[in-house]
Amino acid sequence: MKRFLLTFLAVLTLPTDANAGIPKERDVWMNIGLKPGIWKVNTSEAKAVGSSITVGVSRQQEKDESSDGYYLMSWSGKTKVNCKTFKQTLTVKGLSLLPVSRTIKIEPDTIGYTLADNLCYLTGVEGYTPNENPPEWVNRVVKTIETKPKKYLQKGSVKINCDSPVWKRKPICN
Repeated sequence: MKRFLLTFLAVLTLPTDANAGIPKERDVWMNIGLKPGIWKVNTSEAKAVGSSITVGVSRQQEKDESSDGYYLMSWSGKTKVNCKTFKQTLTVKGLSLLPVSRTIKIEPDTIGYTLADNLCYLTGVEGYTPNENPPEWVNRVVKTIETKPKKYLQKGSVKINCDSPVWKRKPICN
């Protein structure tokens, strides 16, 4: 009995997580499970302004993928999803001195679709609702967006809060 009690106490006192590496709160790039490729989002750089959500994104080529020379398989940049028009703008860094952007309609199995499905309810655009039991990366992005300071526009001597329900759908804030 004493041996069991000592083993039980030893298990309770030993740490369950390894203390090496980057702390969990600093590990902001999370895999989102989109295929093909290895897609990750930066959960600390997300923002919602008007009807758009912008998130830092990276894509890495998988071992069984091969580039045809026309498309870049590994890149990092930002994805902006306009929830009202259902279009995504991919801005890729590192191809030249200036970032390269491309706006396309959102299709299923794209990064824009995944972001719209999980985050567009934050913009207040009608028709979007939060998903039940969202993955951890969604929870972190939502927390980041909700803790950002509110966006204000100066219109003459009046400050307009673009995150308020009255102004968020107005053209001046989009």
